[in-house]
Amino acid sequence: MEIRQRIIDSCRELALKKGFRRLTVEEIATSARVTKRTVYRRFRSKDEIFAACVDDFLAAVGRQADALLNSGQDIPVIVEEILSYLVAGEKTIISQRTLEDLHRYYPHLWQKIHQFRMERIRLMIELAQRQYSHEISINPLILGTMISASIQSILNPEFLIQHNLNFKDAANQVIAVFLPFFSSKHS
Repeated sequence: MEIRQRIIDSCRELALKKGFRRLTVEEIATSARVTKRTVYRRFRSKDEIFAACVDDFLAAVGRQADALLNSGQDIPVIVEEILSYLVAGEKTIISQRTLEDLHRYYPHLWQKIHQFRMERIRLMIELAQRQYSHEISINPLILGTMISASIQSILNPEFLIQHNLNFKDAANQVIAVFLPFFSSKHS
């Protein structure tokens, strides 16, 4: 494995355990079995490592989502599989602590995740329209905005922590609310 990727993977693994904010370059280097100097040859700063970690995660989720969106499966199955991958995929950065740190201390990375999420929601709505064109009566822009607003409000680290909820259970509840819009039984 390339050294740069080892550093990114080590960052992700450590962040899942202790969050991004408290991570040090020394810890990342030790975990990647390289020196701090080697890390700094590939990344200018700790923030750049975090950005690469988020980019790596989004690229992996994007590949998985694209494969699912092109698989011919029904939208409800695709949504459940994407959620499962978000939580348990090999490149995941989803934990209570990482989400809280990204939201609070790295808003530019949080925004990048939000933009990615909005694009994927749009693609899922387009696929649902193709699959159930005669059955989806809500404006796609309104539906996408509703889903996004729900995700921002409910799958938000502050909300999850305040109400002692975990990401997966809360995400399943959001999906349960919107799944009827993507179901062939929706009228």
